[in-house]
Amino acid sequence: MKRIIMMCGLLAFVATANWSCNCHRSATSTPSTEETYDNGYGNGFGNNSNADEEAAAREARCNARRMNNPDLAQANSDVDNDIATAESMARASGNSAAMEAVADAKAKAADAKKARANGQYCKAYDLFNEAYGMLADSYAGNAATYAEGSSNEDAQKAAADADVYADAAHKDGLGCAMAATRNARINAELARDAEINANKAAVAYNDPNYADFFANEALAMAEKAKCKAAKTDAKDASGKAYRGKLADSYAASAKSYAGSAKAFGVSNNADAQTAVEEAQARAAEAAEAARMGDVAAAYRAARAAQQAAERISRIATGDDSKPAADKPVASKPDSSKPVDRAQIQKYIDQINATVHYDFSSTEPKFDSKTDFVMHALCAAMKADSRIKVLITGHTDNVGSAKGNMSYGKKRAEALKQVMVKQGAPASSIATASRGAEEPVVDNDTEEHRQQNRRAVITLR
Repeated sequence: MKRIIMMCGLLAFVATANWSCNCHRSATSTPSTEETYDNGYGNGFGNNSNADEEAAAREARCNARRMNNPDLAQANSDVDNDIATAESMARASGNSAAMEAVADAKAKAADAKKARANGQYCKAYDLFNEAYGMLADSYAGNAATYAEGSSNEDAQKAAADADVYADAAHKDGLGCAMAATRNARINAELARDAEINANKAAVAYNDPNYADFFANEALAMAEKAKCKAAKTDAKDASGKAYRGKLADSYAASAKSYAGSAKAFGVSNNADAQTAVEEAQARAAEAAEAARMGDVAAAYRAARAAQQAAERISRIATGDDSKPAADKPVASKPDSSKPVDRAQIQKYIDQINATVHYDFSSTEPKFDSKTDFVMHALCAAMKADSRIKVLITGHTDNVGSAKGNMSYGKKRAEALKQVMVKQGAPASSIATASRGAEEPVVDNDTEEHRQQNRRAVITLR
């Protein structure tokens, strides 16, 4: 019996010694679980008077917390693709600072992967955090390049937003940095596409159908203001649009809006008086642009006059809480004028180039310029029931074939609802899905997958 008691005591001593050794090893290497380490830390090791051992204990504790961190696992998995996407955009923008930021991020990511492989999870987390902050900086630089010198408001706003997200990427943890970097990338892409889309939208205001559509908007405002002179100017604008005198048409529309603005007669409101002066100044600009034959400048001035008139209208009706619309509201064009199907195809081509969807989303994404063209298409479809379209939804290759086919259909239906709300007859719109079967580019990067998540409109 005495021998058994001695053996048990020896085993207890050995077990205690082994626990102590394992605890000390955990100070310089990765513990098996956070619980294992925290038990040792709570038993007094963290209070060791040796500063080096205390630092090692803190590092080990951090390692234990970070070891199974989902953000760390995601960063380790995604960072190479994220770097490749950022590098591609930096090269395309030609921004040297953005390219340097990507190079720095690549080096940080390599160190982070190495640290993670060596069980230095805390160090890896911090390095990945820094890497994503650098990627966000690169996207902000790209956005600034695309917006630099551009008069496009969408590009300017996207660049400002990208800068905000880049700043946010440096402030919190890795999860925040990855999310902020993604948002910075999205805004950099918006800034890149804004000027391109603005150029595409130029085709819309160079179309007689749209100039007439715009004149009808001016007429509706004149009727609301009960201004006979403004009605006459709006009708004159419609006639000039029909004859192809687009700059003159926009100038007449601007004059009509200025007349409507004054006719609302809110003389006791300083904001209204400022808006009247704005509308009149823009009408004068439109007239000068028309004299020079500058359709784009005449259109921009007419849009500014329209927005000023809308502000006064809201003040006059006591509904000044709503911001000015960034697009004209569809009204019924003159159905006696046949709609050019070739022009409809131009509208469709512009829309198809810009309507995409986020991952796992059925909500179509497009900017105000595309919305502008969408209104023109829907107004034309409302005016001519012979115009019928098919919307086909597409997806990337993530997920099952059956699920993607369903998503494609939902995306097509969602775009159809947008068009119906903007005046297109539901009976003139059919929907279909091709799922992931017809990609426009390989699904090898997130940027390419984004391009494949789309809806395509075709004339029937």
